[in-house]
Amino acid sequence: MTIWTIWRKISLVITFLSIVSFSFSQSIGIHLAPQLVGHLATDSKIVGASDSIRKTDGAAFKWQFGLDMRFTLDKEWSIQTGLSISNLGFKRTREGLQFLDSIHPAIGRVEDLSDNGIKIATYTYEYTYLVVPLFFHYDISPRYKRQLYQHSFYFGPSFQYLIADELDIFTSGFSVAGSFDHKVEDTGYNPSQANIGFALGTRSQIRIESNLFVSLQPKLSLQLLNSGKDDWLKYNLFQATMEIGLNYRF
Repeated sequence: MTIWTIWRKISLVITFLSIVSFSFSQSIGIHLAPQLVGHLATDSKIVGASDSIRKTDGAAFKWQFGLDMRFTLDKEWSIQTGLSISNLGFKRTREGLQFLDSIHPAIGRVEDLSDNGIKIATYTYEYTYLVVPLFFHYDISPRYKRQLYQHSFYFGPSFQYLIADELDIFTSGFSVAGSFDHKVEDTGYNPSQANIGFALGTRSQIRIESNLFVSLQPKLSLQLLNSGKDDWLKYNLFQATMEIGLNYRF
């Protein structure tokens, strides 16, 4: 799938959501979100592999941005949907690499004979998803204060479509072909094209103008289907997100 095809599909979805939002929604907004992402190993065919993974794999810092819409159901309940671009993934660190150790099939082996310290390779696996959430909010703020501020708890699924995956390998203490940073288009884990996430979170928003609100929306989310796998490992991606939003209420 080409970048133009992906962008055309995203544009069509954005246009559709914009028409729906201006016709039916009670509020529309945008958000930017730093997020801590990682994975949970769900299956391993090698004894002791899970312990090894916990030692080498860790969380990564990524971003999410998107368009939000909210629809009021009654005095307490509302639905949030929209469209987001979300970067998920994880980091893997290999320390103490030796001469002729394999780094990655697309890059090659360690060919540096120097003894200038510990040789390290850091692998950052990145998966970019197009996400459509369907979150159910329960408002806990006093009704007479909701024109000024609102607080809610929410839960629900999100429908996720993979639009890109990439592996970035950074070497420390040695270089490969004169470079310390290498990008590989295939992560090697055969990621699922579509997935479903489940999220829990809270949302707080406060009015800054007559119809304009600033919101904070922390969230924990886990992909329910296998995110990717190879010959010996399956895993599910997770994210801890803090969405910072600007919202207009109709």
